[in-house]
Amino acid sequence: MADDIRARRAERARQEKRKGMPKQLARYAPVIVVAALVIIGVYWAATHQPPPKKFVHEHAAFAWYADGQELSFRSLDYDFASGFQDVVHMHAQGAEGDASDVLHIEGSYVGGNPDWTVKRIFEQYGMKITPGDITFDSKDGHHGQRFADQGNATWHFLVSKVTGTTRGPFVNISTLAGADYTSYVPREQDKILMTYGDLTQAQLAQQEASIPDANEWRAAA
Repeated sequence: MADDIRARRAERARQEKRKGMPKQLARYAPVIVVAALVIIGVYWAATHQPPPKKFVHEHAAFAWYADGQELSFRSLDYDFASGFQDVVHMHAQGAEGDASDVLHIEGSYVGGNPDWTVKRIFEQYGMKITPGDITFDSKDGHHGQRFADQGNATWHFLVSKVTGTTRGPFVNISTLAGADYTSYVPREQDKILMTYGDLTQAQLAQQEASIPDANEWRAAA
């Protein structure tokens, strides 16, 4: 008999405890929710940090040719001090010497690839650039001339890069399948040749040689 009474009392205690559990959970629910949100927030902040900015100060030499004639960029209209405040700019015949054929890359970018493409750089000076069709600005004797691929007369875009201490040969990017040379991003010590016409390999080599070597134009810059 006594055992039955004890058993019934224990059962009632368990039932009362179960009835009280929802009230206890409701009492602590806000604390649990806040703690969960804090944990989620800390995790999100730790895994979603914006990539750091990368700061660069680089130089690339270049030359433009059209039908065998080199185009000049020595006018003060191309000088950084004349109002072109983009990340990439030129210095035309200033106190630093005649560095007008040097691209000065001074700025920062976020992520893996900067966006100072050949198209962006030269279109800020009034040119219009699409693959195979380029219209020059009207400054420095350019007269707004347009040169478009036609027959054997085409645009050639060649780049010589430096890896470590070794300069590589010029690579004609415009002949690579699927390549858009207008989206090329100049980098430190590049030598870039942009030339139009029905050109032989000997003519291309002569124009390539006209671009100063790194030590020469870096000293001027």
